[in-house]
Order: sequence, then structure tokens, then C-alpha cells
Amino acid sequence: MKKEDTKTMQKDRYNLLYVTFFAQGMANLIPWNCMLNSLKYFSTLETCSQETRKLLQQIPLVYTAAKILFMAMKPLFCLEKINTHAVLLSCIAGSALSLFSFILSGLFLSDTPLVVAMYLCAGLLAFFVAIAETKYYVLMALFHPKYAQSFSIGYGFSGVVTSTSELVTRYTEVKETYLLFYVVPSIATIVFAFLTYFYVFPRNQISKPIYKELAAGRNTRGETENTPPAKKASLFHVLCFAKYFVASFFMVVYFSFLFYPALLYAAEILNREPKYTELYTSIAALLFNFGNFVGKAVSSMKLFSCKNGKWLLLINVVRVVTLCPAYFLTIYSHKKAFPASMNTELLFYPLSFLYGFTLGHPITLAIMHTPSSLDSADPSQKRKLGIIMPFTFNGAILLAMLSTTFVKNTMERVV
Repeated sequence: MKKEDTKTMQKDRYNLLYVTFFAQGMANLIPWNCMLNSLKYFSTLETCSQETRKLLQQIPLVYTAAKILFMAMKPLFCLEKINTHAVLLSCIAGSALSLFSFILSGLFLSDTPLVVAMYLCAGLLAFFVAIAETKYYVLMALFHPKYAQSFSIGYGFSGVVTSTSELVTRYTEVKETYLLFYVVPSIATIVFAFLTYFYVFPRNQISKPIYKELAAGRNTRGETENTPPAKKASLFHVLCFAKYFVASFFMVVYFSFLFYPALLYAAEILNREPKYTELYTSIAALLFNFGNFVGKAVSSMKLFSCKNGKWLLLINVVRVVTLCPAYFLTIYSHKKAFPASMNTELLFYPLSFLYGFTLGHPITLAIMHTPSSLDSADPSQKRKLGIIMPFTFNGAILLAMLSTTFVKNTMERVV
């Protein structure tokens, strides 16, 4: 085989890696979105009581807590060897559970068996997604930042697909479209992810030779093959090296998910026609997810790039300080100042897009550049950093959920 042909095949494999990480980013989120929207579908049925609705609303909290618990079980994952079959089986199980939850919601079971089954499905789905998500963050820490961006863009694109599907469902008011717009994209994404992943990673594990091949140019210490390996560090030591990136990552995720319910609440208040409330909130969610997707997509551009952890943390502080009060200002202005003839949605929807942008952009930057903040080329340290990132992400989401639940319950008691 000619040398040029070998280079062409190697380049094609690198390009396919971008597609693989993009597809797996979608595959990690779409099964959960399918299950979540099957719960919404069941909540609209007449057979669902008010008590059952309240129990189903706690499933996202249980799911996130279970995922963090499984991520903390280090012996479960065998992180020194990235087993591709575990990731594939996790995606298969996740998609199967999302389909099963949708079928359950359409069987018109009594409340108690359905709630128990849904909680079990959420726990099992959290188990499989925790495996796939942790291993993929480890791979992103090892490989080039572009692969991390592809994974993040796929994650954001799945949110756009889901919110678009929900908007179509709200607009048509045909509940059966859930099957078409949630289950079918889930199956198609999982199958595509299987094919690309299995083709790119035919071996059973990602070993050091493959790491050296794919992470070419990432050695910042100028090491050679005769250079002794770097001393292995603990999780705390690795966290100290990347503290600004991790702090920025946690802060933007926490505040974004803390004020995301306020975004939907503002959409409800700004809507003067109650029958269109769900439609307007779906539009707001779509613009939020689209802004999130655009922010992830432009994160590699020089104009929007920021490789310094301190600057990234400072930028996120400015974003949170300026954007979060904007929603409450919009609500207050609508209540007190704007005339009834003014279309206040035109003022609110750009804020939704901008809020999504300021979520996706810094998260992707942190994922892309945090591994390079380590002053070491030792893959074991980057693997440890790959453990920290998903734990930080889901921990911030869980804390935001608990804070929102506490504030909501407090307000209900006061009112």
C-alpha cells in the first residue's frame, strides 16, 4: 500500500472520529429525553391523578442523583481500559428503556404500578448512561479538543431535536406524534452511533498506542519514548491543576439550570392567552436549546475562544450577573410598565436564545481546554480529569434541582 493511501485512510479515520463523538453525544441524551417526554405524555391522560403527577415530577431528580451515585462507584467502570462493548451496550439499554417507558405510558396501567415501573426505568437508565458518559468524558480528555467539541455539539443538537419535536406536538395537538418525533430519532441515532463507533474502534479497548496515534501534537512536555512517565497524581491533585476550568464549568451549569425554570415561567407570564401557554413555553425551550447548540458550535472560533481558566471564570461571572436578572426584569416590566397592546414576546425570545448561548459556549470551552491545563502528558491524569468533569456537570444539575425544589416549596407555603 502506498504511503499516500495510508495517510488518506488515516485522515478519513480522524474525520470519522468527529462524526462518532457527535453521534454519541446525541445518543447519551436522546434516550433520557424520550423517557422524560413519555412522562409528559402520560401526565396529559385523564387516568393520571394529581398525586401521580407529583410523583412523576420527581423522576428527573431521582435520575440525576442515581447517575451521580453510579459515577462515584469507581470499581464499576474499570477506567484504565476503555471497553467499547460497555459503551455500546449502555446505549442499547438506554434506548430500549426509553421505548419501554413510552409503551408503559400508553398501557393505561393503574397509578401505583406505573410509578414504580417508571422509577425503576429511570434508575436503570441512569446506570447505563453513567457508564457511557463517564467513559466518553475520559476519551475526550485523552484525545484532541476537537473531538470534545463534536461530542458537546451532538449533545446540544439532541436538545434542538427534542424541543423541535415537542413544539410540533404542541402545535398539532396530536399526542400520538410523540411516537414519531421522540422514538424514531432515538432509534436512528443509536443505530448510527453503533455503526460509526464500531468502525472507528474495532478493538476491545483504547490502548496507549492508539492514544499516541490520535493525540499527536498534544504532548506539551516535549517527551520522547525514552522519557520516564510522569508521576501519577490523585484526583485532588488533578483538580487543583484545572481548578479554574472546573469552577467555571460548575458555576455556569448550576446557574443555567437554576434559572431555566424561571425562563419557562416568564414565557407563561408573558403569554396573555392561556390556551397557547404550552406552545409559547415550547418556543422558548426551542430557542434556548438552539442558542445552546450555536454556542457549542462557535466555541472553536478565535473570536469566541478563551483558553485561560481565570478569564473563562471571569467571563462566566459577568454572564450570570447580567443575564439572570434579565428574566425577572422582563417579568416585572410586563406587569408594571408595558401597555397591553405591546408584544412583549419579541423582547423575551432573544433573551432565551442568548441564555442558551451563554450555557453552551463556556461549557464546551471548559471541556475542550481543561485537559490541556494539566502540566503533564501522562494519560492517567487526563483519565482522572475525565472522571471529574461529568461528576461536576451532573452535580451542578442536581444542586440546581434541589435549590429550585426548595424555593418552590417555600413559595407555596408562603402563598
